[in-house]
Amino acid sequence: MIELATVIAAPSAAAVLCDLGCDVIKVEEPTGDTWRHTEGGAGPVIDRQPVGFTQQNRGKRGIVLNLRTARGLQLMRELLSSADIFLTNVRSRALEKMGLDFPTISVLFPRLIFAHLSAWGSAGPKVDDPGYDFGPFWAGSGLMDYVRPFADSPMPRFPGGIGDNTTAMQLVAGIGLALYHRERTGRGQLVDTALFRSGMWCMSQPLIQASHGIERFTSAGRKLEADSERATLLASGSFLCADGVWLMMLGLETARHFPRVVDALGIAPMSLEEWKANIVANTRRADEIFLTKTSDEWSDIFREKDVWFTPVRKSEDMMTDEQAISSGASVEAPGVPFRLVANPIKLSEGGPNMPCGPAPRLGQHSEEVLSQDLGLTPSEINALRAAGITNAAETDV
Repeated sequence: MIELATVIAAPSAAAVLCDLGCDVIKVEEPTGDTWRHTEGGAGPVIDRQPVGFTQQNRGKRGIVLNLRTARGLQLMRELLSSADIFLTNVRSRALEKMGLDFPTISVLFPRLIFAHLSAWGSAGPKVDDPGYDFGPFWAGSGLMDYVRPFADSPMPRFPGGIGDNTTAMQLVAGIGLALYHRERTGRGQLVDTALFRSGMWCMSQPLIQASHGIERFTSAGRKLEADSERATLLASGSFLCADGVWLMMLGLETARHFPRVVDALGIAPMSLEEWKANIVANTRRADEIFLTKTSDEWSDIFREKDVWFTPVRKSEDMMTDEQAISSGASVEAPGVPFRLVANPIKLSEGGPNMPCGPAPRLGQHSEEVLSQDLGLTPSEINALRAAGITNAAETDV
């Protein structure tokens, strides 16, 4: 696979495929992927490895090519000539200028899978607009507004990369389908994913309800107005315990789970209809009851009563979380001095499906790829360096 992509979304998809055994060559301009140096993305740097960049680029080979030159573009096409997949998030207009767009490349290499990830999609008034995931996925899909606690509240903070990684997995799935199709037909094709469509897909349940005039979910205690009080259906609400830990109740099938929660809380038996009839006062009462015990105490009671729940975890604790480590969600990788988040796909056959190494330093494998994959001689590679078309590997990041 040849990757021409920056930041999170498309590189993350390539990282998953790399975990699954794909040989990924990451092509970077001489200045490098901006995510190597972006505050909040690259840093902190541990043992010369930017933690954010490593998460999205582990195990890849890295080469520098100056695609603003004719020779750099020629070498890029030579790499594509023997590749199975070309993965990119470069905007369509820029790809067209370089002659690396799907209509051009598909004629040259009809078996190539062209995997394109864009912000807003391949058509429409925003087709060439820029956008990281906090634009099209978060703000543009309705998700950002939906999760506000009430109508006039400030906009919520954004969980960085959530739209990128969601869309990345859609791209991985599309690539797998395209490869299967090629096995049957011999033909490559365009795999087109977009942050905006991904955001709307994730919001499909609220969006389809809203389009038919159905009110937003209130089971988790959503306040539609600033001066309103919490109103939950108890079995699927979130509640604060005496030790400051929140518990999220998981009884979505309310009629089935409601009586168990009422019993576990020591509330006099009542029907779900009686709860709804005075839902604000009953929610206030439940809040008071939860504050009488710690989360561990409630956990023991809920397990005994077969009440479904989970503690609300903090992001800073998740990499060392026992369940995360046991299930393979948080993993170690060779040569990486910190734990990485594993891709969520687990296969029973085909290899370990784990990160196989650190992210490449800028241009780390330029000489290897140019000599071994493209057959260039040392003198030809030195000439490329002298012309600024490639470079030697950096010694740090």
